[in-house]
Amino acid sequence: MRTSIMTLLLSLSLFACGDKDDTSTLEEEADADTDADTDADTDADTDADTDADTDAEIRLIHLSPDAPAVDIFVNMGDEPTVPGLTFPGGTGYLTVPADTYDFQISAEGSSAADAVYEVAGLALSAGASYTAVAHGSLGDGSFTVSPLVDDYSEMTAGSFRVQVFHAADNSAFAQVDVWNITGGEASALIPDFDYGTGVTTELPAGAYDICLDVNDDASCDASFSLPDLPEGIFVNLYAVNDSGGTPFLIAHLEDGSTARIDAN
Repeated sequence: MRTSIMTLLLSLSLFACGDKDDTSTLEEEADADTDADTDADTDADTDADTDADTDAEIRLIHLSPDAPAVDIFVNMGDEPTVPGLTFPGGTGYLTVPADTYDFQISAEGSSAADAVYEVAGLALSAGASYTAVAHGSLGDGSFTVSPLVDDYSEMTAGSFRVQVFHAADNSAFAQVDVWNITGGEASALIPDFDYGTGVTTELPAGAYDICLDVNDDASCDASFSLPDLPEGIFVNLYAVNDSGGTPFLIAHLEDGSTARIDAN
């Protein structure tokens, strides 16, 4: 079971007896109940284990600043699986049988046949969790979708796990250095971080101040304060820019909700 994220949600909202014969009869009934319970429990456990072994889960996030609201279809379906997804919003996980899928992205209100972008042949493995990140610009043709694997495996005690993805599509942010400046002590967190790439790391639970160096001069060009992140939590954290080129962060939480973190 994934760790509860209530603490993180609250923090981010600041920036939901008889005779012998009777005894024999009771013993027989107890045996019958035990058998029934055992069978039911075994069947239920087997079903649950089988589902977990054969299903995958996937969620989506819209990080293209000049793209309109979109409808997302699966395998050319008649109705959108995800309707009206707007920048910079995300979804919760959708559970699907492990298989290979085609995803069509269309302007809101249009059909799968009118898709402006298609992700063809995306293989989803059993027991795995994915986030499909739509990023880039429609205007310059850089729009694309990057599938990420969300790692919910056991974490080191006292730590949380964060997957950082560089989705700030702006020539000024093609490559950035991410620094941890918590407590005034600067240390490199993700050096030479290229656009369209992601890094997963574990950090000690707690609050963090980070900064982006966008021109490789070892100085902070934009700083962000992350709230107190509890032990055991998993967060996708995206570096994004709006249509005017202003950078900000989006945290994508385990329940699918998102929170925007603007520069200090």
